[in-house]
Amino acid sequence: PTVSTFVHMKLLALLSTADALSSLTLPWPADAKALFSAMSIFSWNLELAYLDCFPLWRGYLRKLLLQLAMPLLLLGFYTGLLMLYAFALWATRACRTLEPLNALIKLGRSKRLAHALDRTICAYLAVLYLMYPMLVTRSVSLFDCRQITAAQPLPDGTVAPPLRVLDGMPRVVCESDEHVRLYGLGIVALVVYAAGVPLLFLAILYKGAASSSLRLPQFEARFGFLYLRFELDWWWWEGVVTIRRLLLVLVAVARDAAALRTPLITAKIIGGEKRVAETFGPYEHLRAAS
Repeated sequence: PTVSTFVHMKLLALLSTADALSSLTLPWPADAKALFSAMSIFSWNLELAYLDCFPLWRGYLRKLLLQLAMPLLLLGFYTGLLMLYAFALWATRACRTLEPLNALIKLGRSKRLAHALDRTICAYLAVLYLMYPMLVTRSVSLFDCRQITAAQPLPDGTVAPPLRVLDGMPRVVCESDEHVRLYGLGIVALVVYAAGVPLLFLAILYKGAASSSLRLPQFEARFGFLYLRFELDWWWWEGVVTIRRLLLVLVAVARDAAALRTPLITAKIIGGEKRVAETFGPYEHLRAAS
């Protein structure tokens, strides 16, 4: 991976994270709303695919499930592509040598297949990295309630609680049996994606650092986008960057009366991470190269 690759990756990650700002309850100007609409493609906005035109994917919950299942669908897609490529290599060798079994044995030592495997792993993890803000946003949306009516006094002297509905599905009353059933999906999604994806990346990097594999060509080809932009001793700094992305998304989707303070909180999160990075210098070699 080259420096330009890192720049493109960070730009796409920035756009996918910044799109979460569109959910803030602020009086955005028309130009800002148009910009957010254009940027939503980087956060895997399925509304742009007009899925409501297809009965199978009509409705908020079905589209939500599709978005949460996208990492698994992409894993199957990349696996299928790799298997097709392996079959094409085997078929070419088998037809040329007329020895199918021998061609299958040699396929395991094929440099082309090994290179394709490295690129496939890198591509899938990079897409998962870019999906992260969307996955967190959709997971949190199952807990995102909006108050519709205030508490109302009843004739018998009691007070009816305020009506709160799920923001994405207004027909679902918060704390109702239907909403409680969605809690399980939301909790699993938060554990698997909000916590699981960063832990997966850190586990890969920790294993690479522990086995002194960070500078091996194969490890760099597969996972280099996660750490090569940092100093070697700061391979774990991607965890700090991911925490910043997570906090930005959580702040952006927090719909409450303090929404007007959210830009200040967002600026403090970005500024805090920047000051820490400038103090400890995990990006030092890239600044020197520029």
